[in-house]
Amino acid sequence: MRYYADASHVVFSWVNVPEWVQSGIGTAQTFQVRLYPDGSIQFSYSGVTPVSAVVGIAPGYAAPGTSVVSFHDDPSADYPAAVAESFVNNTPVVDIVTVAQKFYETHEDAYDYLVIYNNMGIDAMAGAVAYESTVRSSGAGYSVAPGDYGAQYGSAARLRSVMNMGRLDNYPVDPNAVVPLRAGPQDTPLTVLGHESGHLFLAFASIPDPGGSTAKPMIGYGGSHWSFVFNSEASLDEGEQINDLGGGQFVTGTVTKGFAPLDRYLMGFAPSTDVADTFVALNPNVSPLGHPLSGYFFTGTKFPISVNDVIQAVGRRTPDYTVAQHRFRFGFVLLVAPGSEDLSSFPDDVQQVETYRQQFVAAYTKFSANLGAADTTLNHSVRLSLFPAAGVVAGGSATATLSVQSPPKTDLIVQLSAPAGFAQAPAQVTIAAGATSASFTVSGTKAGVEELLATPADSTYETAFARVQVAAPSQLTLRTASSAAPGSVAVQLTDVNGLSYPGARIVAATTSGSVTPAIATADATGFASFQWTPGGDAVSQLKLSVEAAPTVTLTLNAGSAVPVISGVVNAASFVAGGSPGSLATFFGVNLTGATVLLNGTDVRPSYASDIQVNFYIPAETPLGANVVTVTTPSGLQASSTVTLVTAQPGIFSGAVVRADTRASALTTPVSAGDYIEIYCTGLGPTKLSSDGLYRTTSTPVVYLGATTVTPSFSGLAPGFVGLYQVDAQIPAGLVSGTLPLVITSGTAYSNEVKIAVQ
Repeated sequence: MRYYADASHVVFSWVNVPEWVQSGIGTAQTFQVRLYPDGSIQFSYSGVTPVSAVVGIAPGYAAPGTSVVSFHDDPSADYPAAVAESFVNNTPVVDIVTVAQKFYETHEDAYDYLVIYNNMGIDAMAGAVAYESTVRSSGAGYSVAPGDYGAQYGSAARLRSVMNMGRLDNYPVDPNAVVPLRAGPQDTPLTVLGHESGHLFLAFASIPDPGGSTAKPMIGYGGSHWSFVFNSEASLDEGEQINDLGGGQFVTGTVTKGFAPLDRYLMGFAPSTDVADTFVALNPNVSPLGHPLSGYFFTGTKFPISVNDVIQAVGRRTPDYTVAQHRFRFGFVLLVAPGSEDLSSFPDDVQQVETYRQQFVAAYTKFSANLGAADTTLNHSVRLSLFPAAGVVAGGSATATLSVQSPPKTDLIVQLSAPAGFAQAPAQVTIAAGATSASFTVSGTKAGVEELLATPADSTYETAFARVQVAAPSQLTLRTASSAAPGSVAVQLTDVNGLSYPGARIVAATTSGSVTPAIATADATGFASFQWTPGGDAVSQLKLSVEAAPTVTLTLNAGSAVPVISGVVNAASFVAGGSPGSLATFFGVNLTGATVLLNGTDVRPSYASDIQVNFYIPAETPLGANVVTVTTPSGLQASSTVTLVTAQPGIFSGAVVRADTRASALTTPVSAGDYIEIYCTGLGPTKLSSDGLYRTTSTPVVYLGATTVTPSFSGLAPGFVGLYQVDAQIPAGLVSGTLPLVITSGTAYSNEVKIAVQ
């Protein structure tokens, strides 16, 4: 993407950007948008041949509501929010974002999933009976990036996933009969529902390719299903139960049974110890992108996989099974043509969806081996402030709130239960008529995980739940949080799952000077704040401890301000995140003399000042979420989370040079036949070659404008760690002038730098 601006207009250009496709790389598209000061917008297209497209304008800020129009027929009009026109080769599609927005105009934000069928003969997408779109994700260790797009869908807080099940007539009326378009995997209407619901977590996690490429050997079709040659133990999300015949020969067995042991671990339903070792066939004589099929013989090389191998590759499942959400609410939607809202016109369709809705409850329980639960009622929302999980210190307490979106007309009595006995709560709480909330106290009795249930006496309201970690001192960590306010110290009480401990009381004492308050109560996110004025003694300390767990302490020394750090970025491109084996940077204040810990291990900075720290991310660091902590000489700390991916290329500014003179390739033009050296970071794994050089296991592509060049060398710059060098020869036929240079590794793109060509 390119950007240009002057006093008269702003231009955004997409040049040879591949269109998204289910697998592989889509056709390159080139188009442009121009914005003018008078509010007019101009779209220009060149060489655009998309399979589908949506063109539109929105006011920003996730303003609710989207108007889908056809300017071939619709007149000009004023629109309150986004207006969009869809182009799909004259094929109608279901806009799931608009459907969700319309749904929430008349329904409460009470569902984790929306399940959409239509009786208008509209396919979910080309080549797929159904698909899932993740709306919210906040966990780690299953290779789904954190994100929150709920506001776009009209959901203020809860919606996590939308499942477009496509046309209803694709499915048999019998929920246990085989779906004709999914005969190979032997899918039924209920297993397809299970399959799509599983995509909130599955199947994205994989060990790295033992051969060193960026391929994911456990992953198959679309990058979101288990590979045909991975023994997934007949997961709902593809793969099969594969039988090893010996001698590199295999045959597929059972398919599509339920959520397999590895699935249940990745979903947060079960511990890693429940997952038996499995395997994948490398170098198979069959495509790994195929859909499940029973009784198929193929050959390959067996490669064993343990759950610990997966954890090493993608990180620990956080939150783990003890506190991860196990209960989910599903809202079923039947989409009909405008003007056909009278459901009596198609009673059979309504009954078909109703049958699926009713029977999916038992099916989901079976699929998850009784570890998960589905609620498909249309009851009013009831929400616990501790949802989906929070912590209470053993021997301490927290204030919780029950809230409803629809105020009851009479007093609503809600029964509370903590059946495991780890926590205590009142037997019942009453939300007064016309009110929307009521608060109560939860006390930690003994260490363990409690599932707190809130069951309204009025059955038109849902049963609310939350997992509560009642923590022993050994499970707790008290750490400082970034704070730029002079004299202000913010601390957070948390645990290995990153839970908040609202209501925890933190006691403060200072050896000299003053601190207020003497006891602070942690807020809903687990933070407590103090104002500290150190005294004039040679040593002035602030000692913090948890009132209910006095052995959980934190001591801060005066003489240095609290450090503040921003998110960790690629040291060359300054894009958020990083990759193992690369150079990273974070900016902030009060960083002088700070040490840097990555997941608790010291990583010595290569450069440090009061406002910037550069450091190396060791190659063995796991993918996914990692914690960076800085500690100043006074003992004050600040932490940030960095998400690592396999490759995240970034080119250093001014670091493209002519190989013959080492002069800048921007100020000293290059010609056809010349070689350039590109110094960068984040190109992914490397392997020692016979010439003593560490070469990248995946060869990147160099783009000079729209021209692609295959490097003659790609690997670590000799004598350096984290610094990569890419050598490329300038091809003939380039247009003279200044050209943009970009490096790609797999599907990851670097920042753009300029070179001069003559």
